[in-house]
Amino acid sequence: MSTQVLIPILGEAIVDAQLVTWFKEPGQIVQRGDELAELETDKATLTVECPANGVLLSVLTSPGARVFPGQVIAIVGQPGEEVPALSSTELTKPEHDLRSISDPIENQIGEREQRVSPAARKLAREAGIDLSMVTPTDPGARITSEDVQRYLDQINRENPPMSLPAYHRLELTTIRRALANKMMESASQIPQFSVSIDVNADHLLAYKARLKELGQDISLTSIFICVISQVIQRHPMINSRYDIGSILIFETVNIAVAVATPQGLVAPVIYTVENLDINEISNQLDHIIKSARENHLRLDQLTNATFTISNLGMYGVNQFIPLVNPPQAAILGIGGIRKTILATGQILDGASLMSLTVSADHRILDGVYVAQFLADLREVLEKL
Repeated sequence: MSTQVLIPILGEAIVDAQLVTWFKEPGQIVQRGDELAELETDKATLTVECPANGVLLSVLTSPGARVFPGQVIAIVGQPGEEVPALSSTELTKPEHDLRSISDPIENQIGEREQRVSPAARKLAREAGIDLSMVTPTDPGARITSEDVQRYLDQINRENPPMSLPAYHRLELTTIRRALANKMMESASQIPQFSVSIDVNADHLLAYKARLKELGQDISLTSIFICVISQVIQRHPMINSRYDIGSILIFETVNIAVAVATPQGLVAPVIYTVENLDINEISNQLDHIIKSARENHLRLDQLTNATFTISNLGMYGVNQFIPLVNPPQAAILGIGGIRKTILATGQILDGASLMSLTVSADHRILDGVYVAQFLADLREVLEKL
């Protein structure tokens, strides 16, 4: 009896993927758990595993094609077995299902006013077009990408662009495109504010040095992850997200760390940080950074973060204001350590200062709460 190979659920807020390559060819013997194909999503690459022992009877999707959760992409069976006929809904994902996954609120409110294909909605979003200005070819029909393109062409004819200096075009990678959309969502949909504080980093540096003397070469980012997980226990609203008129406060701390890669910025996650010691945090951080830079992150290493940190201190940045990483409530930006002179009573002492900045969702948090979180974080860091 044959077995269908299905595209799995791709993760939070991911509705489709691109099939990059097949590792097996029709007619090859396969075993349960074998890697059959590689997919690329907006967040990571992942593999589709074989669901049964047998022979790969048929491959139904070509490399480069977009695929969707639940779609049948191959058939595994026994040698000589006929490939069963499949319905069209098994081979593709119906557009109404895709809409309901990608734009649940928008569909509930706007479907009565305007029917728009997913491709048209994506093109309009990328071009910054208000869909209410676009009319379909046939009155009452659904707006298609051709309708959006026709409207774009009309705008360009009426307002020809000024000539540009010489340039070359660099197409966005899948990861950079996803980041662009994520940051657009952050800036346009989240009312956010930022609070900064200076921390005397002398104790932090001394703590790092003591660990190194004990044979533990721990990064400052690892120390921050460990300390933040402790401070969040006292300020649980930092570890939350807005959810349509309510707040989800998470009982575990999953910290995402912004990592620059050749493909773009990604934020892999260290899970249940509150249960890890400093060495476990350091080992996991080293592992996810290496995987990120080698483009080997799994999807389960990129989802369900509850808080994000971004450390630009190693690049000589004193202070910066990060954008909230949706749908989380807050993000911490860590600046570099700088030498300065502090007045202690009537004495001037040299000190190492660093700036910490939290950007937060104002629907959930206010300035006082964030300031208290930062004050407690500073207190712990200055007593290490």
